[in-house]
Amino acid sequence: MQISQQSYPSETPTGPKRKLIVSVAFIAGFILSILLSFIMNAFRTEEK
Repeated sequence: MQISQQSYPSETPTGPKRKLIVSVAFIAGFILSILLSFIMNAFRTEEK
């Protein structure tokens, strides 16, 4: 195995994309809360 090019460090540091992580977590939490409410409503027993 031969290396054909030299490696150079990137000029800007890479890190986690916080806006993307927060937006995906917010949307996933919203969808999960809606699904949980439907599941709880489906298994609820009616009282007379």
